[in-house]
Amino acid sequence: YSYISINDKTADVSLHLVGRHSGKDWVFFNKAQLDGDDGVFTIFDNISSSDKTEKVLDSGSVVEKYDMSPVSESIINNIKKLGATKTYIIRFTGKDSYIEYSVKPEEIQALQETINVYQELKEISKTKRLPNDYNKVESAAEKNLNIQIVLEF
Repeated sequence: YSYISINDKTADVSLHLVGRHSGKDWVFFNKAQLDGDDGVFTIFDNISSSDKTEKVLDSGSVVEKYDMSPVSESIINNIKKLGATKTYIIRFTGKDSYIEYSVKPEEIQALQETINVYQELKEISKTKRLPNDYNKVESAAEKNLNIQIVLEF
């Protein structure tokens, strides 16, 4: 899934791509690749376990999650090129195993829409900045400007 975050102090906008595996077996993934229309492209590679969340749930299943930010322009461009009517395969690869998931057309569309919103917010944030002096902001609600937009697929 993907989400957008906006820093509450600087108004800097960040795009996040989250790779997530949930199942009965560990993959201990450190690489993710997507088989796109122009061939396979790498989303992330050589991440360490310390950069991921790895946990066992009460049900006994395992969850591995990696939150990637910043996202490079080349990855953004590769995602934007994907056709919105085709199912793609994403592969999470570890040292001794891998797992593949289908990425449905509606998930690709949601990801592309998130990227479009991110790019629009990034342009807006270049011209609109938050006040530097938070002492002048009176209410606690106005001080809490941390915004997260999550479009999950």
